Amino acid sequence: MLVKNTNNKELYGSSIVKLRHSSKALSFMSTANDNQLPHLGFQLFAPSAKLAPYVQSYWFIKSGQHSISTSEYLHPDGGMSIMFNYSNSLKFDDGIDVGHTLFDGAHTSTRAIHLKGKFDVIGIRFLPAGARAFLAMPLNELKSELLPSADIPLSGQEELYQKLAEASSYSEKTSLIETWLYNIIKPESNALHVINAALDIVNRHHGDVSIAEVANRLDLNQRRLERLFNDQVGLTAKEYARNKRIKQARFFLKQHPELSLAEVAYDLGFYDQAHFSKQFKKVVGLSPKVYATKSQINSSESS
Repeated sequence: MLVKNTNNKELYGSSIVKLRHSSKALSFMSTANDNQLPHLGFQLFAPSAKLAPYVQSYWFIKSGQHSISTSEYLHPDGGMSIMFNYSNSLKFDDGIDVGHTLFDGAHTSTRAIHLKGKFDVIGIRFLPAGARAFLAMPLNELKSELLPSADIPLSGQEELYQKLAEASSYSEKTSLIETWLYNIIKPESNALHVINAALDIVNRHHGDVSIAEVANRLDLNQRRLERLFNDQVGLTAKEYARNKRIKQARFFLKQHPELSLAEVAYDLGFYDQAHFSKQFKKVVGLSPKVYATKSQINSSESS
C-alpha cells in the first residue's frame, strides 16, 4: 500500500534552496500537513515496502491556473532520478532543454531546475545505489548526466509515460510506476548489501570518515570498495563522502548562525577554514559565507 510520505521533507534527500524572482530563498520541503510549496502543487509519496530499499520517493509538481517562473536548486545527495515531463517549460542549469522523459544521474554539484509558465512533472527519486537494481550498467557512466531516458536501457518507459498521462489520481499514477519498477527490477543482492553497509558508515559520520577506515570496518579491499561505489552509486567514495559533509555544513550554516566559519570547519573535520570554503563552493556554487548570509536573510523574511 502506498502512503503519503509525511517524514521526508526533502525532494532530493537534501535541502533545496528555492529562489524566486525576488531572490528570496526558502527550503524546498513538503509534507501532507505542511506543504511549503503550494504554488507548485508539490506532492510526495513513499514507495511500497518491496521497493523501499531502492526508491526514496515519488514526487509530483503541477502548476495551477496561474503561470509561474521559478528556479529550484537541487543539492547532490548521491541519488538519481527519472522524470516524466508533461510541459514545454522544464529546463536545467544553463537553459538546457530536456525531453519528455529524463534520466538525471548522480551529480557532484548543485544544479538548477527552471520552471516557467504551466508545468506538470512526475519524478522517481532513487536512493544512493538504488537505481543500480534497475540498470544493467555501471552507474558511473551516468555521473552528472542529464539524458533522455530513451538513451538508458530501461524497457517500457514510453508506455509508462502515456499511461501516466491518462491516469487521473496520484494513487493510480504511483501504482503504475510501481508496477513498472516491479517488472524491470534485477537487484544484485550481494553487491547492494555491501555498498549499503558502506553508505551507512559514511552517513553516520556525515562524510567525515576515510575510505580506508570504511573498507577496514567492512573487511574489504579498498580498491574493491572504490569499484563498488563507482558501479553501484555512480560516484567515487570520496565524492559521496564530500556531498555528505557539505550537506551537514549547510545544516550548520542555517541552524547555527552563532558559529564562525572556522568553528563549522573544525566541527565538521575539515583541515582548516580555507579548505572548507573551497570544498563548499565546489559543491554548492556559493561560498559558505554567502550561503549563510542568504539563509539568515531568507529565514528572517519568512518568519
